Amino acid sequence: VGNLTLKVDSQAPATAAAVTGLAGTNGWYVSPATVTLTAADSTSGVAGTEYSLDGGATWSAYGSPISLAEDGVHTLLYRSSDAAGNDEAVRTLVVKVDATAPTLAWGGTGANPVGWNNADVTVGWTAADSTSGVAGVSVGVVTFTAEGANQTREVTVTDEAGNTRTFVSPAVNLDRTAPVTTAEADRAANTAGWYNADVTVRLSATDDLSGPAATYYRVDGGGWTAYSHAAGIAINESGIKLVEYYSVDVAGNEETAGSLTVRLDEVAPTTSASLDRAAAATGWFNIA
Repeated sequence: VGNLTLKVDSQAPATAAAVTGLAGTNGWYVSPATVTLTAADSTSGVAGTEYSLDGGATWSAYGSPISLAEDGVHTLLYRSSDAAGNDEAVRTLVVKVDATAPTLAWGGTGANPVGWNNADVTVGWTAADSTSGVAGVSVGVVTFTAEGANQTREVTVTDEAGNTRTFVSPAVNLDRTAPVTTAEADRAANTAGWYNADVTVRLSATDDLSGPAATYYRVDGGGWTAYSHAAGIAINESGIKLVEYYSVDVAGNEETAGSLTVRLDEVAPTTSASLDRAAAATGWFNIA
C-alpha cells in the first residue's frame, strides 16, 4: 500500500504594519517615521514580503524597517506571498510626516530712513506651512502704540501636525513727542530789559527718545536758517529783535516755534541845553 501526502494551503498570508515615530496631531508624525512589516502564514509559511512607495510602479523586497524621513504624505503598498504560492491582496498604509515647523514672513515697519516712526505702527505677518498647513489664521498684524525704542512683538504659529514656532517681529522705534528747545542770551539784560552791546543767543534742543535732528531760527520774520551752536545767533543791530526758533527730532516730530525778544541799544544818548532868555549884547546875564 502506497502513501500519498498532500500539502494543501489555500490561504494567503497576512501582513501587519506598525508605525513608530513622534506622533503629532491630526494623524501626523512630527519626526521621521519607521514602518515595520510583519507577515504570518500558519500553513506553508511566508515566502517573502515586498512593498512599494510609488503607487505600485516598482516593488522592493522587504528586509528591514522602512524609514520615511521626508516631509509629506507617504502611501505604502505592501503584500506577502507564502510557500504555496498564495499572494496576499495588496494592503495600503498612509503615513503623514511633517517634521518642519511653519514659517512666517514679516511686513515692513514703515520707519523713516534712520529707523524711526512718529505715529502708531502696524506690522503685518503671513504664516505658511507647505506640508500639513497652518492651523488657524495665517495672516495677521501686530500693533505698536506706545513710545519706545527697539520694541518687538511675538507671534506663535502652529501647523496641523502640531509643530509650533514663535517668531519675533522687527524692532520698532516709536517717538511721537516733539523736541523742546530753549533760548538763552550770553548774559543778562539790565534791570530795564535792555542790552548796550552785541548779544549772542544760543539754542539748546532736547529729545528723550530719537534725539534732536536739527534746529532752525529766524530774526524779525526773516527766512529760517539752520542753527549752529558754534556760531550762535548774533544780535548786533540796535532795536527790539524777535528771535524765533524750533527743532525737529530724528523721528520727524516738529516742535511749535518758540521765541525770545532781545532789546539792544548801542547808541549813546545825546544831550542839548537851552537858556530861558537871551544874554545881553555883551554875552552876560544879569540875574539881579
